[in-house]
Amino acid sequence: MRDNPYRAPDDPSTSAVAVLPDAPPAPPINPFQARARRMWRGAGLAALGHLATILAAVVAALAFGRPAPGDYDTDLESMYAAGGLLSQGLLAVAALTYGIVRIVRRDSGLGVGVLVGWGVGLMVTPIPAFVVLIALTR
Repeated sequence: MRDNPYRAPDDPSTSAVAVLPDAPPAPPINPFQARARRMWRGAGLAALGHLATILAAVVAALAFGRPAPGDYDTDLESMYAAGGLLSQGLLAVAALTYGIVRIVRRDSGLGVGVLVGWGVGLMVTPIPAFVVLIALTR
């Protein structure tokens, strides 16, 4: 029979010492594992890129677009659309290049975050872009 480590010792002059079993070792940390904070940072970078494309389209429309005398077919909307499409194309090239380079260099959190953020932003950006277009033409 095994001695109970929590029982008082037979000799009162010695102290009772509890013997605990060894804890299992912690699993090794993988330095290449994607980190959530880095992924959110990458998604935030992509979101800022999409906001910059809307701003670039507004600047292009205000700098190069001239309102036509009629209500329709103004040069302002054409320049806004051209500026938006051009800046979205540049953002696509930049986001794909940066995201893939970060993944290859083993910073998968930031690389995946940029790619996911760019993809989600590509679906969400038309809504504020359309609102800005309406505000420009009013």
